[in-house]
Amino acid sequence: YVPLSHMYSIYDWRTDMDAAEMRDVILDIDDKVSENNGWHPSMIVAGGCAMILNGWSSRRNTDDIDVLDCDRDLNDVLSEFPQVNCNVNAYGDQIPYNYEDRLREMPIDTSAVSVLTPSLEDLVVMKLYAWRGKDVDDLTSDGTLSCVDWDLLDYLVTSDNEARASVLSDMTYQTLLYRYLDYADMYRR
Repeated sequence: YVPLSHMYSIYDWRTDMDAAEMRDVILDIDDKVSENNGWHPSMIVAGGCAMILNGWSSRRNTDDIDVLDCDRDLNDVLSEFPQVNCNVNAYGDQIPYNYEDRLREMPIDTSAVSVLTPSLEDLVVMKLYAWRGKDVDDLTSDGTLSCVDWDLLDYLVTSDNEARASVLSDMTYQTLLYRYLDYADMYRR
């Protein structure tokens, strides 16, 4: 067995991973951390990886594993995996302010690393901000539309304590609000 992390160098790493490859990378990270007995760090996975592994996206591939946050010491391990993007915290103003209150376990059986994800509704807010083609695909997939809690999503977008509290500019928030109202009008069931 050769861990996935040893199969790809930074120069030959493929830029589209399917669900099995994403799981393998996360399990390789877990194996690396397991070498340090008693250490149980956590990481928060967002983006396409979180959407795909939770069954909320109809997409089959994503470019990378977006880590929104992790224990500080885990950064050294994650830096060994070119498939992992640890620069997602730059988008911290595009996730509802209290997202940590809604974190959930990812459906991956790890032994050392706690792999968490924001709620679907928090991820939907991030996707509404980003609004790229792949984000719209995620937003309109059957997996998202059948699982989203529209009342919670409405609260996250419109409450002064959530998306509005974390955004840096009122114009950016107004764009989110416009996209959300259009999205809800078209897809709310």
